[in-house]
Amino acid sequence: MKFKHAIHTDTGNYRKSNQDYLDFCLNKQGDAFGIVCDGMGGHAHGEVASKIAVTKFIELFKKQDFTGLSQREVNKWLRASAKKFTTLWKNMPIVTLKP
Repeated sequence: MKFKHAIHTDTGNYRKSNQDYLDFCLNKQGDAFGIVCDGMGGHAHGEVASKIAVTKFIELFKKQDFTGLSQREVNKWLRASAKKFTTLWKNMPIVTLKP
């Protein structure tokens, strides 16, 4: 399966800076992963926190082989991976696409 993706984020009407960060990748098996971290509502260094979170999830995803796993097992992996981080990121939206 081929994927086309685009990445765009915007500061919106109320913020002076954009703290959002997003990325997309494929692992060695061709599984796709898209992730968005929404920043921290204008708090100091929110752009750093969102970039670290996205980068770490991408790193973990690329190391994982999802071959033969059900969607439920993939979701379990995502939740277990998220628990490796702080609970401050518990509301981070995650989207996965498995061919």
